Amino acid sequence: MIKTLAILGASGSVGSQVVEVIENREDYKLVAVSCWSNIEFARKVLDKFNTVKFIAIRDKTAADLLKKEYQSVSFYFGDEGLIKMIDDANCDVYENSILGFAGLFPSIEVLKLNKVLLLSNKESLVVGGEVINNLLNNGFGKLYPIDSEHVAIKKCLYGKKIEDIDHIVLTASGGKFFNYLRKDLGSVSYLDCFSNPNWSMGKKISVDSNTMMNKMFEVVEAHYLFNLPYEKIKVLVDQNSYVHSFVVFKNETRLQVGRPTMKDPIIYALNFGLPEDKESDFKDVEINTENNYVFKKVISSRFPVLGLAKKIISQKGCTGCVINAIDEVVVNAFLKNEIEFKDIDVMIMSIIKAYKFNNDFSLDTIKEIDLNARKYATEYIKKMRR
Repeated sequence: MIKTLAILGASGSVGSQVVEVIENREDYKLVAVSCWSNIEFARKVLDKFNTVKFIAIRDKTAADLLKKEYQSVSFYFGDEGLIKMIDDANCDVYENSILGFAGLFPSIEVLKLNKVLLLSNKESLVVGGEVINNLLNNGFGKLYPIDSEHVAIKKCLYGKKIEDIDHIVLTASGGKFFNYLRKDLGSVSYLDCFSNPNWSMGKKISVDSNTMMNKMFEVVEAHYLFNLPYEKIKVLVDQNSYVHSFVVFKNETRLQVGRPTMKDPIIYALNFGLPEDKESDFKDVEINTENNYVFKKVISSRFPVLGLAKKIISQKGCTGCVINAIDEVVVNAFLKNEIEFKDIDVMIMSIIKAYKFNNDFSLDTIKEIDLNARKYATEYIKKMRR
């Protein structure tokens, strides 16, 4: 059976790889994409896939221009247009790799439509994990993760029960500067940050990887995906990125090992969490081989943002929303070359410490909470730079 697919955030690092994988799949038909401000990417997709009939982008003027070129395609613009495209396309499966807070409401909409959500957008769970899980627990839609770490955990859990887990370990590459002492970070230049030793990432996620904010988000995601307390979620560094994560059970340890590529997790999600041959266990899972690999601990004083996962998980409510908003603002200031790399985590921790959290949370107020946190962080950075 051929399934119809929408790719949200198709021009980004993960989304563009989903497009590449889909080119070689006969069980999927690409019907809709969002590519926000990358108009040339929209043209490439439309020229390559004659099945695409729905496109969402940011700007109305650009949407009107494209409509003249591709008259059989429906174009949508802005946040409201994106939601309407999700509704109108009525696909079987939606892959969400939109960057940041902007990905939350598309994820919610997909589940409300009782569709399958392939999730790469971290903020959907960091900001709205309670909402997402409430929808899933009430029978709305299905969710399959695309993050390599969570796919690794899922693979290790294949045929096992959550109750058998002692703890899980999310692995990190550590980024380019893992071995730097804090006093050495002043030498890190703006351009140094925009790559990862092992993974192909966008600029924002590359920065988050180097501060461990990206891994902190993944700890929160794991809490919601696997219904595990913070105490059962550990982080270790595998600088070679051989081991994508592992699970310590009461009687054995399972490790998922493979090449550092997002295409394998994408294939896992497209297969709805089943092995490719649908018959055997996952062949990239090893048992009790943890001593074959070198893992390093994360020093909390060197990577203080990693500890924010405990705050988000324990306080819940608007905590994830506020912390995500602060991170987006601070990283954006760095991307605009307004602050230095060594200032990023210092500013994030300082702003969070000063911020007055009000733990009221609802979908009606979440955008206002996000906006207020962004304004606060922006003003705080201005004051610190004076």
